[in-house]
Amino acid sequence: MNYYQKPISQILNELNTSAEGLSDSEALLRLKKYGLNQLKKVKKRPLIFKFFVQFFDLLAVILIIIGILAIFTEEPRDSLIIFSIVFINAIIGFVQEYKAERILSAFKKHIPSFAKVIREGKLKRILSIHVVPGDILVVESGDAICADARLIEAFNLKTNDFALTGESEPQPKRVYQIKETKSLTDIENMIFMGTSVAEGEAKAVVVETGMGTAFGKIAKETQATKEELTPLQKELRHTGKTVAKIATLVAVLILFVMYFIRRDLKESMLFAIAAGAAMVPEGLPAAISVALSLGAQRMLKKKALVKKLLHVESLGSVTTICTDKTGTLTTGEMTAIESWMKNASIELLNKTMVLCNNATLAEKPLGNPLEIALLKYAQKKKVQVDKMRREYRRVFEIPFSSKRKMMSVVCQEGEHYIAYVKGAPLEILERCKLKKEEKEEIIQENDRLASAGLRVLAFACKDLGKKKQFQKEVIEQDLKFIGLVGIEDPPREGVKEAIALCKKAQIKVIMVTGDYGLTALAVAKQIGLYSETTKVITGEEMHKMDDDKLKEFLTDGMIFARIDPSQKLRIVENLKEKGEVVAVTGDGVNDAPALVAADIGVAMGRIGTDVAKEAADMVLLDDHFATIVKAIKEGRTIFDNAKKIIFYVFSSNAGELFAPLFGLFLGLPLPLLAIQMLAIDLGTDVFPSLALGVEKEEPFIMTRPPRPATERMMNIGMLSRLLLVGLIMGTLAFLVYLVSLFEGGWHWGESLNVNAPLYLSATASVYTLLVLCQVANAFSCRSPKFSLFKIGIWTNPWLLYAELISFVMLYGVVYFSPLQKIFRTNVPSPLSWVLIILSFFIFLFFSEWRKRSFKSQAT
Repeated sequence: MNYYQKPISQILNELNTSAEGLSDSEALLRLKKYGLNQLKKVKKRPLIFKFFVQFFDLLAVILIIIGILAIFTEEPRDSLIIFSIVFINAIIGFVQEYKAERILSAFKKHIPSFAKVIREGKLKRILSIHVVPGDILVVESGDAICADARLIEAFNLKTNDFALTGESEPQPKRVYQIKETKSLTDIENMIFMGTSVAEGEAKAVVVETGMGTAFGKIAKETQATKEELTPLQKELRHTGKTVAKIATLVAVLILFVMYFIRRDLKESMLFAIAAGAAMVPEGLPAAISVALSLGAQRMLKKKALVKKLLHVESLGSVTTICTDKTGTLTTGEMTAIESWMKNASIELLNKTMVLCNNATLAEKPLGNPLEIALLKYAQKKKVQVDKMRREYRRVFEIPFSSKRKMMSVVCQEGEHYIAYVKGAPLEILERCKLKKEEKEEIIQENDRLASAGLRVLAFACKDLGKKKQFQKEVIEQDLKFIGLVGIEDPPREGVKEAIALCKKAQIKVIMVTGDYGLTALAVAKQIGLYSETTKVITGEEMHKMDDDKLKEFLTDGMIFARIDPSQKLRIVENLKEKGEVVAVTGDGVNDAPALVAADIGVAMGRIGTDVAKEAADMVLLDDHFATIVKAIKEGRTIFDNAKKIIFYVFSSNAGELFAPLFGLFLGLPLPLLAIQMLAIDLGTDVFPSLALGVEKEEPFIMTRPPRPATERMMNIGMLSRLLLVGLIMGTLAFLVYLVSLFEGGWHWGESLNVNAPLYLSATASVYTLLVLCQVANAFSCRSPKFSLFKIGIWTNPWLLYAELISFVMLYGVVYFSPLQKIFRTNVPSPLSWVLIILSFFIFLFFSEWRKRSFKSQAT
């Protein structure tokens, strides 16, 4: 017989448990017996497989093909260097992918899933993986259900079963015994792992955990989540394909030109191969991966957990933030500080605060912060919370919902049943029997409390007599008004500064709250969100607007008050239709649609429901608005660094290409040999690119408007500038080449032995100058606007280490005899060294001057 067909008493007996739950010692024994409550991990690819995958990257394939062609030219040295470049990049890519995977795995540990269970008669919060069969599970709206369980109690319970059954609508659940055989979709007296609570509350006894659950049985062990490419990575892949075509075209054209001017075929092929290899930005993918994963790590240190690398740089283009008030702009640490009664006693108000409340004040307070604040307020009034709850037993509950904005319970007092109700003042007033003058007096008092920035709750009650049949429509009508309680929730430290920073960065901030308008307005004034143009739009007013009218109000500093989740979704959709890139915060189960619809959904790590965290792209571990702004700043930094890397790689490669092209078209022996060109790629492309990926943010980064989401990494402006930089680099190198030849006694028109020391010394001078110019280029690329000397030479130590590698290789190639033979170099003359150093400073001066010329633009 299935669990849904058995009587509850039989299930409790079989599992040797009770409504009081298991003891801690028994739970520990069962955990050892049944194992952790989790699905088996998907099978992962072996590490060696991930390493070999690196060789199938498009840019790696191009270099491998070029290396194979070099073998056929009988120049194993060239092919060896090309394969070395591929191998080094494969190692870097593999290590980075492995680190990124570990980072994402570690991220998951920062948002562990918790469950509420009754053990030893007390409500406890434990890790979901520690839930065992026989535990009494307590669930409420927004909770993810972590095990299969048979319902013991249920109040208006509905669950989202889409992940398990495909049902798109919330499914009602109730406590009863099913006798006939049912399909999973039709089992109404159980809740299942993988689903979540849409509304209501329940208690249930756990019957299956882990792989024994219905979800576990149908889970495919081989199913793995494939990480999506980020927009940045997609663009780089597109850039890689474009570069591959350009590299092929350049190689073919050079081969054709050299053959046409009757150059040696072997020399022509070698140079065409090297030119093609020089055009391939082999270090680019690894550098971008480093920038993304390190950016995600920095965000985590700032309490922003990005669930996928997909969203790291996307944050940089956010133009509008729709933020909640409570717990995000405010501390969420609520304290009830003032109460006001109307024709009622303080004792009745205290009783309502305690009984119409699901929080507990055991060793550690557990529950909604607002309800905890009410219990603490009652305790200060000498109320014995536990004793009162035992004396007045709850028999029925209508859980709070964001649509009704209230909660009701029915408690037994002798032979009578009394309903106790709390909720938003206006909703409670609509259901109370009051004269017009009394309502006006209460509203006036409510406005006074709200104008002071307090969150206000109203309380009411109703004597239901001896009836045991309870209907929501009857309970919540003709109520007796009791009073109001003002709850203080002060603004968070740092929020005012974060709002000011958003204004500088031209990021709109819109407050969307379910709270009263005057309360929201008071908080807005305290945090600097309020301005002369600020308006408060209520949910009722918004309901009367069409979308065109609503769009007119979606401006900076707007406040939407008494908004329900469906209206939050409508706000997000209209902002996106206006072309805004939207980040939206949410913590409740009903916020999930808005979180999914937003460009960046942001869930609260502390007060957020499991459903909200699952739907979001980013989780704020500290629930702080300022953390969103820090994450946006980090996203902008990553995008900027990616542009710096691209500019550096392509401008340097252009310099390598221009110098030999000048010699080629003037009919001279090549100023830079193929193997020397490859040596430059090996020594100065890869590691400096990685170092630029960890560059700190620009000083002006949060004083400029958000970048358009459609902005390309490489545009015409960048292309023209990098070609200019490459042209200057190539021209200086070619001039040094000519001077070196003339100094050695060569005259224009004379033949030149390519094995002569003079020629080898001249090409070594070109090689040395290009390396030094690329060093200067790397340091100059650190900022598109600010001088290298202003930002400081020593402020990026990783770039210093990278360039140290370049200098070590330069010294070896030029001065170390075995490497001289391999790379066909000779020591440059003293005059050549003077010109090389002079050219280095000329190029550095040009690079810094270029920043002044383009100061109004970002590179």
